Amino acid sequence: MKTKKQNGFVIELMIAFMFFTFGFCMLVTTYFTSLTTERKIANREIERQITLNQIGEYYLRAIESGKTFPTLKQNDNLNNYDWIKNDSATKEFFNNCNGKYEFQSLYSVKRGGFLEFYTEKAVSHKLIIKSGDTVQMVVIIVETRNGNDQANYDVKDWSITDIHADVEYTEEENLSLLKKLWIWLGNTIQRWEDYFNG
Repeated sequence: MKTKKQNGFVIELMIAFMFFTFGFCMLVTTYFTSLTTERKIANREIERQITLNQIGEYYLRAIESGKTFPTLKQNDNLNNYDWIKNDSATKEFFNNCNGKYEFQSLYSVKRGGFLEFYTEKAVSHKLIIKSGDTVQMVVIIVETRNGNDQANYDVKDWSITDIHADVEYTEEENLSLLKKLWIWLGNTIQRWEDYFNG
């Protein structure tokens, strides 16, 4: 026959075991919940990086073919860009980015001097990808001219770090009438030289 003292000890032991079991279950549940949350965050981050890299690929393709890149602002219509509206996959991609990202495409031109007819030596193209007010990624591509129809493209930056902060970029280049005339004259002379040289 059990005494009251033994019965009390068994009840205390059962209560302690229940608290231990409950605590262990809570710990396991919390651990797996945190793992699931971390996995969702990691998957979202991977998806974001894939999207940003794809935007950079499209930007490089647009620069190499001399096409204008969209801004994805409210007044920007994707049908205004021939290279997008004729490609259903590209159009779908940019439609999916609409509302999530905004693009700002800038450039800076390095020209030769007066005696070189102000020819373009290099053009630095810069794409700023924003989500709201936060810069998500910066792409900087330097285009170096080798001739009228040839150019090399060098990716200087492909990250959220801006290594060309000291370069002044603009959305359009304002040239004086004299510079435009001199560039036209230089291009004409270049074409004649190419014609006579075969």
